[in-house]
Amino acid sequence: MTLSRTGLAITLSLVAVLGSCRKEPDANGTMAPDTPASSASVGTREIVRDGVRLSYAIENVDPKAKDRPLRRGDLARVTFSVTDTASGAPLGGTRPSAWLMARPAEASKSPDDQTSKEVIRKLLAANAGTTAATNLNAHLIVALNSDKTITVLDPTIDFTRTRMRNILVLPAEGTDLAVGPNGDKVFVTMPERGQVAVVDTRNMQLLDAIGCGKRPEQVVVSPRGGTVWALDAVGDRVYVLDGAEGKLAHSVQVAAGPKQVVFDAAGRFAFVAHLESGRIHRVDLADQSVREIADLKSPLSSAAWSDAASELFVCASETGDTTYVRGENGTTRPGPALPAGSGPMWPLQEGRWVLAADGFGNRVHAVDTSSNQPPRAFATGSLPSQAAFSNGFAYIYCAGSRDLTLLQVTALSDPGSIPSVQVPILQKAPSEPASRGPGDLIVLNPDRISSMVAVQSEQLLYHYSEGMNAPMGNYQTYSRTPVAIGILDRSLQPIAEGVYSTVVPVETYGDVDLYVYLEQPVRMFGRFDVRIEPDPATRKQREESKPRAIPVLDNPDATLPVGQEAAVDLHLVDPESKQRVAEPGTVRVLVTARFGNDQFRLPAEALGDGGYRVKLTLPRTGTWLMTVQCPEHNLAHNTHRALELKVTDDVEGTVQPAPTTQPSTPGKGQ
Repeated sequence: MTLSRTGLAITLSLVAVLGSCRKEPDANGTMAPDTPASSASVGTREIVRDGVRLSYAIENVDPKAKDRPLRRGDLARVTFSVTDTASGAPLGGTRPSAWLMARPAEASKSPDDQTSKEVIRKLLAANAGTTAATNLNAHLIVALNSDKTITVLDPTIDFTRTRMRNILVLPAEGTDLAVGPNGDKVFVTMPERGQVAVVDTRNMQLLDAIGCGKRPEQVVVSPRGGTVWALDAVGDRVYVLDGAEGKLAHSVQVAAGPKQVVFDAAGRFAFVAHLESGRIHRVDLADQSVREIADLKSPLSSAAWSDAASELFVCASETGDTTYVRGENGTTRPGPALPAGSGPMWPLQEGRWVLAADGFGNRVHAVDTSSNQPPRAFATGSLPSQAAFSNGFAYIYCAGSRDLTLLQVTALSDPGSIPSVQVPILQKAPSEPASRGPGDLIVLNPDRISSMVAVQSEQLLYHYSEGMNAPMGNYQTYSRTPVAIGILDRSLQPIAEGVYSTVVPVETYGDVDLYVYLEQPVRMFGRFDVRIEPDPATRKQREESKPRAIPVLDNPDATLPVGQEAAVDLHLVDPESKQRVAEPGTVRVLVTARFGNDQFRLPAEALGDGGYRVKLTLPRTGTWLMTVQCPEHNLAHNTHRALELKVTDDVEGTVQPAPTTQPSTPGKGQ
């Protein structure tokens, strides 16, 4: 492989477990297979090719598991670092991609360079026939539904597995969902129980249900500090949860009633706006001290932080009057007037502009908080309800419209009218109004140039990408109505200049290939041999559940007469030795038509010495499939290959009718 630039070192540091000693590549630049690490070992692996050094290591997230090799089912922390070989300086913007892929059992040796390059090409194209066991570049969609469930959907193009990865039933109906700072937990408000559910997103288990006042309806993740704030819509407190631990850290007393929390850009303060009274409390994030800094004596519709003004920007719901509130001392000054009923408001990430929904018209007003100029408006499909922002566009979601409104952010600075684009998402406008709860129904994907839109009336999630005039596709919610959605980003994230890391579940074992691809600053393909041990608990369970016998027909070539009772004899044999199993058992069979819906469940008569007889009457010619169940020998219908029964109307050559004993009636009483 020829690279356009030499002198680049790419260091994949994935710490501990896979080996302890450094290896040098052979003449072809390929590493020898890994061997299991010794206790508490830390090691790296490298390949050097055309001036590029690629190395890796793995760290088990569980500190109690660092003294053993990596196993299937573990959580592994994977970290990539990229440096320049000449200067040793880290290089950012490398965009690494990586996959752990189980090697086919029939493969006798590691893939060569050309094969590795072809596999990576297919993985990048999400080829349905090339599926990575563990994708280090993936993201998942988590949806809170109206039926007390949380579902996790896989948006990857992959026809070998279902797109629903997990489902969890909550103790009560949820109203809002927030993905925790580390992405390993989801927080869900359950107002009816006065609790916030904490869900482990790695294994979709309910970790805790934390009491958070009388009626917590909304959760907000702080931009800094790793905390999640639960807002009690009735009581006088705000509850602060530790996003990493999933525990209640503390609560702050403010004022009773509906609230909104807003954080300043510097991470110093949180402002709690009381929507019914107009009172504003400031929470110092350093010492959790609380101070009421303003009382506007008017109900508020919304609040937003302005980076340009370094002030809180609030809007009165009845009049549309806006006010700037200084965070340090609570001094106020009037802002530009908006139409009565305006709100909610959404600040753009660049900090200058705030967008405000027109409460009675199909418009959004853009407020320049760096000046006191009158706001300018642009049209939307219907009443705007939510917004999301990419690096270049504002996405305005109108719950009652078939369209998604897109606004190019740079157009806000241009004089004159603000152009907007209506992109059709639905075939037609919703026939019923959508829920106006606090949950997000539009979120950005990790690529920051596409969004996911939840359409409640259709029970679908639509995937829209910038530059398209229609959605790229949609995802089923499995007949559930989403009330909030979020993104679980499992991809490699920059944690320092030139350093990328993620935590992934290890979903395979044995000889595994770690494929690596680099797009920038040079294009590079790489592969490592990795050894992952099986999970002993899973192996033991598999061994215990393995069938101790399999069924065999005494006369597999025989044909049965159609419409006549006949006897089918079979016996059980040991799967390993193929010897007849003499120990008796309770045998039942399931007989289904290969083509059609007919099926019969029947008992089998024990004949002794491991033999059994089934009496049956099959109504149609053709091939029928028979599976056998015997609990005493761990034999189930899905643990063996189905036996084929051929039914014909040609009497010659068919098996003799069953002895005229007590007749059996298929499908009745069985």
